[in-house]
Amino acid sequence: FYAIRVATREVRLLGVTDHANGAWTTTCCRNLTTFNDDFCRGATLDRDPIFTESMKACFRSIGCEVQVTPPHSPRCNAFIERFIGTTRRDLGREIIPISGDFLEGCLRSHVEYYNRHRTHQALPGHRMPRPARDRFSKDDGEIVRHALIGETLAFYTREVA
Repeated sequence: FYAIRVATREVRLLGVTDHANGAWTTTCCRNLTTFNDDFCRGATLDRDPIFTESMKACFRSIGCEVQVTPPHSPRCNAFIERFIGTTRRDLGREIIPISGDFLEGCLRSHVEYYNRHRTHQALPGHRMPRPARDRFSKDDGEIVRHALIGETLAFYTREVA
């Protein structure tokens, strides 16, 4: 169960379960709204019946007006659907979830990678930086590969000497 803030593309993993129901989503929502850190402002919920009135009341308790997506409008959830597709491509073909805890750990690592290291080219300031010059020398620092979830996800940084 994910939540995304469209303005910044920040994603939060709210929980992992085999059997989601209204009580579980309400608990996840309470955990999300506990911090009241503006992440939930302008929340939009899908029309899934799992999003109960008690869950909407959690959002309203922090002064957030809940909007429900219009019926038969699949494009209203494009950002979270894109994230879920990215997660499936990045992890779905590479890991075999042997337990719920293992899967949750992998998903949390993927969310951290997505929020901190992956570029979001549609957002200003999140594009890959262009090098100041075409060639680098050995004195510019070594390129270091950082891997997450085994070797599934990787990002690179230049160590500055």
